[in-house]
Amino acid sequence: YEFSVKVFILKDIHRNNVQEKISKFISGYLSQDSNYLKLHNSKEFKPYSYDSLFPLVVDGYKAEAVYSFRIRTIDEKLGNYLLDGLGNFSNEYFKGLIVKPRVIRMKFIDKIFSLTPIVIKNSFGYWKDNLTLEEYEKRLNENLYKKYKYFTGKDLKEEKFYTSMKFLNEKPIGIPYKDIVLLGDKIEFTVAGDKISQELAYMALAVSIGEGNSFGCGFMGYKYL
Repeated sequence: YEFSVKVFILKDIHRNNVQEKISKFISGYLSQDSNYLKLHNSKEFKPYSYDSLFPLVVDGYKAEAVYSFRIRTIDEKLGNYLLDGLGNFSNEYFKGLIVKPRVIRMKFIDKIFSLTPIVIKNSFGYWKDNLTLEEYEKRLNENLYKKYKYFTGKDLKEEKFYTSMKFLNEKPIGIPYKDIVLLGDKIEFTVAGDKISQELAYMALAVSIGEGNSFGCGFMGYKYL
C-alpha cells in the first residue's frame, strides 16, 4: 500500500533536516495509538518506509507552502490507520492535508533503485572505510532476508536477490538525525528473475533496503520489466 501525503509546512525546514522532521510527524501520529507507540519504541522491524518532500528544493522548504511525501506499508491495518487520520494530524512543522492511497501491484520487477540513501548502522562510520564490497552486500542481503522472515514467517536459504548492483553516487550522502549524521548510498539493483528474488524486491518497496527505514532511509523506486 502506498499513501501520498500532502502537507502544509508551518515553519521553514533546512533541506538537510527534512527526513528527521518527516520522521517526527509520522511517529507523532503513530504514537497516538498505544499499539503503534509500542511499535515505535521497539527495536523490531518497522512495516513501513517513506521518502522525502516533493517537489525537491535546493535552498530549503519554506513555511506556508504545500509539499507531498509517500509512505508505503505491507500492513493493511497500519495502512487504514494512516488513511483514517494522518491527513488531519499536525505538529510543530507540518499540518496534514490529504492522504491518497493506492496499491502497488505484484508484477515482474526489472530494477529497484534507492530514492533516499541506503544506510547500514554501525560503530565505525561509513562502510567503505571498514568493509569490503562483498561484506557490505552481505549486510544488505541479510537485512532483507531477516525482514522477509519477520513479516512472512518463512525461513529461506539466503542468496542474492539481484544479478547486478550499481552505485548512483560518487560520495557518501549524509542524513542528519538527532546528534549524528548517517552516511549512505543510492544504489540500483537489477532484480533476479526467480520467484523468491521477485518477492524480496517487492517487499523492499514497502520496508526499504538497508537499515533506518523508520527515519526515511532506503526508500526504493522500481521499474517493471
